[in-house]
Amino acid sequence: MMANTQKNRWHILNQAEAEKAFVSSEELTHLKKMIQHQDKRLDAVKTICDRAGSIVSDAVHETLGKAEMLTREENQDLPEDKLTHCLQESETILRYITYALLAENASRLETGCLADIRETYLGLGIAIESAVKIVERMKAAAIAVVKQQIFPNPEKGSGELELLEEIEDYFELTLTALTQKSQPIKSGGILNIEEIQQRYPNQWVLIGCPKLDEELNVIQGEVLARASERDELYAKLSLRQGKPVAIEYTGSVPENIGIML
Repeated sequence: MMANTQKNRWHILNQAEAEKAFVSSEELTHLKKMIQHQDKRLDAVKTICDRAGSIVSDAVHETLGKAEMLTREENQDLPEDKLTHCLQESETILRYITYALLAENASRLETGCLADIRETYLGLGIAIESAVKIVERMKAAAIAVVKQQIFPNPEKGSGELELLEEIEDYFELTLTALTQKSQPIKSGGILNIEEIQQRYPNQWVLIGCPKLDEELNVIQGEVLARASERDELYAKLSLRQGKPVAIEYTGSVPENIGIML
């Protein structure tokens, strides 16, 4: 985002230098508007980040008050570990949405969070309908707080309405990932470690039924889930379904980390 602004500055300067002219007032006005728009974007991201805890907690607990939160055994209280994992997963969603908003690009959200989001909630025993309600409540809260704190009276042509629509778009992208019944990770069965590293570069992967060499290094297995942060995989351990698993990083790390469970 900031790189785009800098790129535009250099473009304007290069053009003026090539033409042996001063930078025109029109170009300076355009650049000023662009910087102001980016300032508003940063303000929106900061506002959501500052209130992330309450946005996530309120959305989850409002949904937990209803029996449909569970996928089985109606009216049973949600176990504390499931509640914790549900809060963590919902926080991850909101965190990646702020990444997308900051970068003005959804690719990190899609690859780092949404790829297996449906399976993660199901693995936690959370009904998809309830997960959808959590995301919808977070969307409403995030947009409301940005409107209240940053854009109380959004104006056309100021970029404010477009920014609010962009926030909504990232949440809608998340809702689409939740409601689609496709399998995001199709490993094609057992992969060797080189294939896993090529397919999921620089990510933490949860590997089912891992085969080890004599030095206990993983040499093959089935990829059950992936994430950009190791801790995010702990919420996905329910996907193991009784299988032995290992957690590995596919890029370069200071120490070789492998966790057998």
